[in-house]
Amino acid sequence: MQAAVVAGAIALDAVMVELARQRPVFHSEGDLRFSFAAHVQRAAAAQGRDVEARFDVFSRHLGAATVPLLLLEGAVGTIVELAYAPSAWSGATHRADGVSPERVDVHQQGPPYLARQRYVSALERVEEHIANTAFQQSVGCTRLSGLVLLLTNAPGLWTPPVTAPTTHDRQFRLHEGRVLQGRLAWGTGSANRTRLLRGSSPLAWHDYSLLDPSPHGLFRWLAVEPIPSRA
Repeated sequence: MQAAVVAGAIALDAVMVELARQRPVFHSEGDLRFSFAAHVQRAAAAQGRDVEARFDVFSRHLGAATVPLLLLEGAVGTIVELAYAPSAWSGATHRADGVSPERVDVHQQGPPYLARQRYVSALERVEEHIANTAFQQSVGCTRLSGLVLLLTNAPGLWTPPVTAPTTHDRQFRLHEGRVLQGRLAWGTGSANRTRLLRGSSPLAWHDYSLLDPSPHGLFRWLAVEPIPSRA
């Protein structure tokens, strides 16, 4: 599987490594979004590139949706949907830049099933946007890619189940080795919660930061870069 890139040329792996060195944990999803954008811009500047970050871009082409983050280098862009789904954790973090340890109290942002639902829904939205020529033209892109990224310290999200799950979110599972594709139904198949994915996305998790040896001391990230297609 090809390594994911942002705005055409910025390697996602390198961005995440440097981001983890500087920010091993975040206060909120908004904090993650702005920090991620800043680190992509910093990585681009180091390569002599100039990446523009646009936040909350309104799209009238797909149900008046809002694109949380659009990263652009000229006419090459990447839509980024970021999800932060932490379990409760408290402690002091140590940053690589020598800043004094910071006390952080992370609060759980909802149950795992909600994180799964949000992630798959975000993937469906991104696939729709990068397949929509009108949206691409409206933001001035000749080439548009997508990225759906999740950061969490909840092991239940990345650990494969021991037995086949029977819960309502069973088709929305995000564990290591899973492939997201096709029609995914929630529970008994409620139409408003069913998601239809255009592509096939194998899931591979990566370590982000180890804060302590507690059950929720390890943060990991998951990223899917859907393949552009035209409806």
